[in-house]
Amino acid sequence: MFNSLKFKVILFGFIFTFFSSFGQSYFLGLFNSSIRDALSITHGQFGSIYASATLFSSLLLIWVGKKIDDVNIFKFALFVIILLSFACFFF
Repeated sequence: MFNSLKFKVILFGFIFTFFSSFGQSYFLGLFNSSIRDALSITHGQFGSIYASATLFSSLLLIWVGKKIDDVNIFKFALFVIILLSFACFFF
């Protein structure tokens, strides 16, 4: 039982790590110039927006990190997958 649980946890961690590249930095790296052109912003403005979003997400992670122990990991993972899929599609 314990070895099976360890394997599931390792597999879960590997899958989420492997597929984590479809996040903020991945899309912004691919579409940096297109985003700046579409929004008519400079490199500096883009960098400021990106820095602000990164800072906000790091502060949010402090709060969410405390809560993750209190929720069902399957439901949380499903929620993250759905939101990430929506964000990728919307973007």
